[in-house]
Amino acid sequence: MPGFAALEMFSRPGRHRRGLYFSDGIPVSDIDERRTGDLLIRIDRDLCVGFGDCIEAAAAAFELDDEGIAVFREGIDGVDRETLLAACDECPVDAISVLDADGTQLVP
Repeated sequence: MPGFAALEMFSRPGRHRRGLYFSDGIPVSDIDERRTGDLLIRIDRDLCVGFGDCIEAAAAAFELDDEGIAVFREGIDGVDRETLLAACDECPVDAISVLDADGTQLVP
């Protein structure tokens, strides 16, 4: 049975991509994070199936990548808080979660 390696962080300006990997390098989870205003938004790429409901609700914040998975757009910082919360709450598979500055989960 493969062992777990340490949680690895891959930092990009304003974003964090983190994943938990087996010792052989196979990802256990793939989460993309973005902080905007007082919100920390997480997209679990393993859960997302690309329905696009988040995009319909906030096209300036989200788009689908080459794999058909939701990702953040550069314009997300220009989207108001209530629109972001509503868009994240639209995800039918709860692949998007939102935390406030205190770490309280707001969505789902």
